[in-house]
Formats: sequence, C-alpha cells, structure tokens
Amino acid sequence: MLLLLVVLGLNQSNEGVNQLSMENRLPVLSVKLDDQKIRTVYMGEAYDINTAELYNSLKEKTTSIGRQMKKYF
Repeated sequence: MLLLLVVLGLNQSNEGVNQLSMENRLPVLSVKLDDQKIRTVYMGEAYDINTAELYNSLKEKTTSIGRQMKKYF
C-alpha cells in the first residue's frame, strides 16, 4: 500500500513539473491496455507488448506443457 502511494505521489509531482516546465516527461509507473498492445512505462521509459504475439507465445507454451504432462499422467 505504501509503495502504491509513493508511486502515485511521484506520478503527480512529475505531472506538475511537466506543466511548469512545458516538458512532456513520461510517468514514473503506468500501464495502459489497448486492443493491440499493452503499454507499460517504468521510470520514464515506455515499453510496448504486442498482445497477439503474447497470446501466441502463451498458447505455444501451454500446449507444450500439456504434452509434457500427458507423458507423466
């Protein structure tokens, strides 16, 4: 809970600095979900995750795990 309050406070102060300095810095921590991607921001650096690729990768892993489980059970 304390960590969440710290992150929210840092994001809020970052927004205030952006307004005063006319800069456009990214938040300290944020997550935005779209249909095509998940955009995460950590310490001002943005990272995009393609949801289609993530889904396909997870699907491959679960089918592989399922095949391995069938060998033992």
